[in-house]
Amino acid sequence: MRELETTTRETTTLPRDWARLRFTASVSLYGAALGAALVNVSLLSQQTELVGDPERLSLGLSLVYGTAGALAGLTITAPFAFWTFGARPTFATTRARRPRTFLVWLALGLGYGIAFPLALGAFFLPASANFLDFFEGMMSLPSMLVRSLDLVTGRAAAFVFVFGIRFMFTGLAGGAVFGVGGWIIDRFSTSADPTTARYGAWAITLVLSALVIITAAFAPELALAKLG
Repeated sequence: MRELETTTRETTTLPRDWARLRFTASVSLYGAALGAALVNVSLLSQQTELVGDPERLSLGLSLVYGTAGALAGLTITAPFAFWTFGARPTFATTRARRPRTFLVWLALGLGYGIAFPLALGAFFLPASANFLDFFEGMMSLPSMLVRSLDLVTGRAAAFVFVFGIRFMFTGLAGGAVFGVGGWIIDRFSTSADPTTARYGAWAITLVLSALVIITAAFAPELALAKLG
């Protein structure tokens, strides 16, 4: 009887949905790379409003704030990418998924453009400022941890308006870029050719992610400031 139950479970259990996980990882990686680039572009734009001629941040500051942007992009992208890909039918182990339309991806890009600056301003940007204060010796480790916990428990809502609004225009511009890139990744991920779906999706994700990072790192400062 036990052997029959074991056999039944093995035959009714669906294999892991690797296509969905691969799509989620690809879109999330792209969203994180774009988030890192958007933070640095927006900070250049804010410098223009204050001093006129923007200058790039030091490598250390760019990495810290870029990491904050990447984590914000990853946090908001991963859940909806997992949900957007769609589940398989209950009585099938595989299914040919179709890519989302370009208009759908533009709508998803709009969602990214709104959610990214809010998530960034609510937690990740203030947390990165706390880390910098700790690194420069202006704050002890316990104080940094307490302040970061305080962001989660109550102050995040206030910081959304203090910091997040400053990144809103850049976020919306980046949302359009996210929509186009996500649509391309989706086309590769749902390709009828297994090799393209399995390896092409990773390849195009790495190319698109590298392009946004390289653009933010090496494009002329004034041109980037206008985008932000």
